[in-house]
Amino acid sequence: MERTELLRNLRIGNSVAEFDSALERYFVKTAAFLDFVNDRYDIVSGDKGTGKTAIFRFVTENRRQFEGLRDIELLPAFNVAGQPVFYDLTHSAVLTEGEYNSLWKAYILSVVGNYLLDVLGSEGSLADVEEILELAGLKVGDYRPETIFQRLKTTFRAFLKPKEVEGRLSLLENGLPIVSGKIVPDYGEEHDAGAVIPYDYALNRLERALKEIGITIWVAFDRLDEAFQGAPDHEIPALRALLRVHLDINHLQHVRLKLFIRDDLFSRITAGGFVNLTHVNARRLRLMWAEEDLLDLLSRRLLDNGDVIATLGVNRAFVNSDEARLDLLARLFPKQVDSGPRKPTTWKWILNRVRDGQNVRPPRNLIDLVEFAREAQLREDERQRPEWTQPPLIERDAIKKGLSRLSSARVEDTLVAEYPNLQPHFDAFRNAKAEQNVDSLRDLLGLRNGELKRAIEALVAAGFLERTGATFKVPMLYRDGLNITQGKAFAPDEPGEDEDEEA
Repeated sequence: MERTELLRNLRIGNSVAEFDSALERYFVKTAAFLDFVNDRYDIVSGDKGTGKTAIFRFVTENRRQFEGLRDIELLPAFNVAGQPVFYDLTHSAVLTEGEYNSLWKAYILSVVGNYLLDVLGSEGSLADVEEILELAGLKVGDYRPETIFQRLKTTFRAFLKPKEVEGRLSLLENGLPIVSGKIVPDYGEEHDAGAVIPYDYALNRLERALKEIGITIWVAFDRLDEAFQGAPDHEIPALRALLRVHLDINHLQHVRLKLFIRDDLFSRITAGGFVNLTHVNARRLRLMWAEEDLLDLLSRRLLDNGDVIATLGVNRAFVNSDEARLDLLARLFPKQVDSGPRKPTTWKWILNRVRDGQNVRPPRNLIDLVEFAREAQLREDERQRPEWTQPPLIERDAIKKGLSRLSSARVEDTLVAEYPNLQPHFDAFRNAKAEQNVDSLRDLLGLRNGELKRAIEALVAAGFLERTGATFKVPMLYRDGLNITQGKAFAPDEPGEDEDEEA
């Protein structure tokens, strides 16, 4: 089989979980994943591309494989495609954190309640659930997030804080208000005291119904980084309130919130203090990928290509150790990208280039780098038609071209897309040196004193700069995309140290 044919047939999957049709075959069940499955954690946080959505998708599609999930239903409280439903909130006035708190509780009540009524009907204890939804104006006969949120938008302000109640207000024995007559919605600035739906009580009634039925429901929120994008005034109080709701209902055993959130967003919404943050962190799982996990992930994807692997002389049955996995990579790549006795192996070279300034190595970067290198090698072979008789399948020049493409992609879809407020700073680094100190950064960014300090802190937090003692370096991941070269900006006469040399 010619190398061009092997390269065309080689598939390592899509780096974006939503589009990876083969995810189930090579999903890595890490210890962290198994802890999540066993309900040790409610909040899964990590950088972009670290696998948050992959966990949600795999659990959703394969929960019957796990003993602890067989009596659990996983309900997405978000739409998996298109603009997030919560984005509509940015078109209205900013609510208080307390108002967002009530909105989230009403939404969770509606998602779970309408699901139960749709699947099981309203017999027995579910009759109370139906009554609660009707009273709150949240019974919609459909548990899709889009439908529920549209209803919630039109009823929330009217039922949460009605401006005027015409008729009579009384209470049921269970403590819920009965409003006889007409409720006049209030869409103005002032709010008079009125009937308030006791969502905490309603959620407790929902808990009792689920306990009687014998099932537990996990309500999952993903895509939170997209929900209020470009609207920080809404984002911070809304997501702080969602974390507060997690604490408020954490005592419930049959209604569980599962939040998937980016690390930087979690830091922003808890900045300035958050009461009982230790309780939140106790149920928070941070996704960090060890070198061995990444090696396992890539190997699984490569081994899914039976014909290609067989042609390269690999017996899949014996790839069951890190040593065997490294041998597999040796059939794919050359031993080194840069030759020299003190230069790293190709695997170490790759690991050093897929990480950001926070030392986070998202699987997405690894998968994309290998895919970009494969495409570069295929294009080269199609042009040159070289004779190929033995491994490696992908040469060093193609790997470097793959890195350059990865760097450009991450500058665009991570730095610029996720940190638009920092784009002028990113642009200032174009054609600059990789290593900077405070003085050179002052000149480069054109900032002084407090503004300079805040800018540096923001660039470090974004993973664009890495602290190295008294200086800062741009990680290799972002250099090609901004044409940043190795060396020291503050000592142009000194050659830059070789960052790849091994001690």
